[in-house]
Parts: sequence; C-alpha cells; structure tokens
Amino acid sequence: MTTGERPGPVANDSLLSTIEPSKIIDLIVSKQTQYYTLWGVYTAVQFAAGSYGYGHRLPLGVALAVFFGVWAFNFGHLGFVLRCVAQLNKLTIVLNAAIEENKNKYRSA
Repeated sequence: MTTGERPGPVANDSLLSTIEPSKIIDLIVSKQTQYYTLWGVYTAVQFAAGSYGYGHRLPLGVALAVFFGVWAFNFGHLGFVLRCVAQLNKLTIVLNAAIEENKNKYRSA
C-alpha cells in the first residue's frame, strides 16, 4: 500500500464485510424514534379521552364508544410497543454479533 491509499475492505469472510454496523445502528435509532413517538401520542390520547365531556353528562352510547375506543387504542399500542422492543432486541443481537465477528450468533439472530 502506498502513502495516501486507504486500506481495502475487510476480508471476504468477515461479518463486517457482509453488513455495515452503521446501518444496524440507523435501524435501531429509527425504531426507538417510532417507539418514543408512539408513547407521546399515547399520552395525548389518554389525556384527551380523560377530559372528554368533562362537566357534561354523556349519553351512555357515547361514553361506551369512548371507553371501548380508548381500550382498543391501548391494546393496539401495547402490540406495537412489544413488536418494537422485540425488533430492538434482535437488532442489538445482530449488531453485537457483527462487532464480535461471531458468525453463528449472527446467523441465528
């Protein structure tokens, strides 16, 4: 290698030549952003539902619609949060496997 040349790519059998850790980190950051944004929306919905109709009598049908709508949102939110956490865990395992050059761990992840 002459002066000024950059070293070539990592050896062909290296995990780092197969995947780029920076892309995994980008995915992790993106998933965490989705996760925290959803928590913000969840909080806003809970406060809005909690104050819906405050000071006024609500017909039973409207009250039940709000009640069931909030709980449907809660269960949907929970499902999304659980999927985000599972994906974050998998991405962390893949990133660790790539950094440690552990091919078996990478394949299983």
